[in-house]
Amino acid sequence: MKPRRRRIIPGIVVAALTLLSLPVWLRPAPEPLYRGLTLAEWVQLNETYIQDLAFYQPAMVALGGSKAIPFYMRELTVRDNPLAERSWAWLEARGSIQRPRRTAEKRRASAASFFQILGPGGAPATGEIQRLLRHPHFEPDARRLLVGVLGAIGPEAAAAVPDLVHELDTSLSPLVRANSAWALGHIAAEPAVAVPSLCRALVGNDALTLAAAAGALGAYGTNSRPALPRLRELAEAANPHSLPAWTGLGSVRDAARQALNVIEPSPRVRP
Repeated sequence: MKPRRRRIIPGIVVAALTLLSLPVWLRPAPEPLYRGLTLAEWVQLNETYIQDLAFYQPAMVALGGSKAIPFYMRELTVRDNPLAERSWAWLEARGSIQRPRRTAEKRRASAASFFQILGPGGAPATGEIQRLLRHPHFEPDARRLLVGVLGAIGPEAAAAVPDLVHELDTSLSPLVRANSAWALGHIAAEPAVAVPSLCRALVGNDALTLAAAAGALGAYGTNSRPALPRLRELAEAANPHSLPAWTGLGSVRDAARQALNVIEPSPRVRP
């Protein structure tokens, strides 16, 4: 009997220690805070200043600037772990602990805000983002954020143009395709590769992708002349294809007219 007890007691101790350690390994790594808020929360609180990047510089300094890139790169692609979700539910049901408020979605939002504010300073992350985009198993929401980061980096992310073209040509997600077109316009490099893909994106029914592609073609200037016939069609369409206010783009017709005014100014097309 005693030998059996000697075997059971260590097992009970190990099980107890495992249960006690669950909250530690389930809890995500702490995100740096600025004035007691995550970056996404602080940006949301001050969203009227989002275009004034100088407003956010104190936050970037406090968060470590480019030194924080590795942390936010991990956060950008984080996903909810089904096992962790079940474990949290089990612990909460027994009143053992409260689940942390930082869901995977909120963590990704903070990371996206970080790179949006960091802008060209995020260029060191370009290679890693390219590697992640080539991974076939990343879900659309993560891909949408990754291509958005490349657009925020701007011309410094020119090496990723082929990856953005691939997303624009092949993704089944309208948001991924629209973000890819937007990113190409902000990078505005490799016109021989990007412009044909953007022209192909003008054929479709998704208003957000159409507007983003038209805007990107405008950024490529005279290199976008092959798109002129289709842009004229969109600029003169009876249906403007209005867009949600949060896009800041107005309508597809507006985006096409603005692109035409850049590519080939004409008195027929008014802003």
